[in-house]
Amino acid sequence: MSTENLWSLTLPSEFHQEPLAKPKILVVDDREENLFALKKLLNKMDAEVITATSGPDALAESLRHEFALVLLDVQMPTMNGFEVAECLRENEESAGVPIIFLTAISKEERYVFQGYDSGAVDYIFKPIDPSILLAKVRVFLDLARQQMQLRRLTHVLTELNERHVRLLESMNEGVLGIDREGVIVFANPAAQRLLRAPNSLVGKPVLRYMEGTEDDLARWREHDLFQACLNQRPLRISDASMYREDGTALEVEYHFGPLSPQYGVAGGVLTFDDISARKRIEEALKHQATYDRLTGIPNRALFFDTLKQALARAERRRSSIALMFIDLDGFKEINDSYGHVVGDLALVAFCERCRQVLRTGDFFARIGGDEFVVMIEDAPEEKGLEELARKLCQSVAEPLLVENHTVRLSASIGIAMGQGDNLVGDVLLSEADNAMYDAKKAGKNTWQMRRLSAS
Repeated sequence: MSTENLWSLTLPSEFHQEPLAKPKILVVDDREENLFALKKLLNKMDAEVITATSGPDALAESLRHEFALVLLDVQMPTMNGFEVAECLRENEESAGVPIIFLTAISKEERYVFQGYDSGAVDYIFKPIDPSILLAKVRVFLDLARQQMQLRRLTHVLTELNERHVRLLESMNEGVLGIDREGVIVFANPAAQRLLRAPNSLVGKPVLRYMEGTEDDLARWREHDLFQACLNQRPLRISDASMYREDGTALEVEYHFGPLSPQYGVAGGVLTFDDISARKRIEEALKHQATYDRLTGIPNRALFFDTLKQALARAERRRSSIALMFIDLDGFKEINDSYGHVVGDLALVAFCERCRQVLRTGDFFARIGGDEFVVMIEDAPEEKGLEELARKLCQSVAEPLLVENHTVRLSASIGIAMGQGDNLVGDVLLSEADNAMYDAKKAGKNTWQMRRLSAS
């Protein structure tokens, strides 16, 4: 940053302060008339002028004020200018104050060197040329103002940095600073806690925690984070995994912001948050929306969604698909005789028996009060479907002991089977429903089948 830019820095609004105090000049001379003339001349400068008539007075003033410049007469009683300068240099607070000697003594080298040895930065010989004096004073005042501004900026930047550090440390989100090589250069406490890596993140490759492996530089340059740096674009992933120090996965949402590069690709800042709790809630809500609360099996909405997907697969493969529509016989009588609690428990027991008979991959759902459906992809021939229906009817017909009551159910099952690329879900379900009524007409606790014609 250039000096011009440094002095023109704009501070955040909350750091706007009062104008800088005027720099102070100490003028030391044992003659009052000289002090009067010098002070009148220096009043043209935007500075505060303080005078002293002796060396001891000058040293006392140096303890009370911070001076930008000292104009010091050499020839004074009690303490001459050289002695005063040496005392000022010995004091830590005034050691860096520039001193210009005002003198009418000889310009011989031995006097000049003595002045520089005692701490002078310049000489002005009497009689004083006002233009020379003001020009030299102006240089030191400008330097003093720049130093004051620099101290103020340093203080503000230090406070801003401390605020940012406190903010980062208090965040619940993990924050990682990453350099251009994919190495972690900063990690806030939340990042260390979330990744279970206290005081051990800095210096490690970020891909160790993004992918769970110690990947090399070539792999980093293929990663989305590096590409975001390369293309200077932010990156947000709402559902991802990171890996803790012990290798376990952590479900996160993360944001990555690349740093503005001065030369080539720079690094960036990765902010991530643990979304495990949110995911559990989402899964619970999804389960409630798609599964029957009583029996725990898929509900009507999930059945139709799954049927749609199954029909699309059957169309691509030109494979068969079958639906079994199951209606319980005698369920209303159980509710009327023993109440809904027993009825509900009977439904749960019925579902458990069906699960024991059905095969892995058969989709079983509740689509009504006592209406259920089984969807079978790549359905076997009719004999296989009839054998499955026979086992279901046999299992359901076994007596149930529910709340000390022996209850009996039976199942009327309608089977619809189709193959080809024109299968329609509603038609297939309607045919299975009609076949179920055929089973009821045939005496219940049995099954009937309908085959849809191929397209």
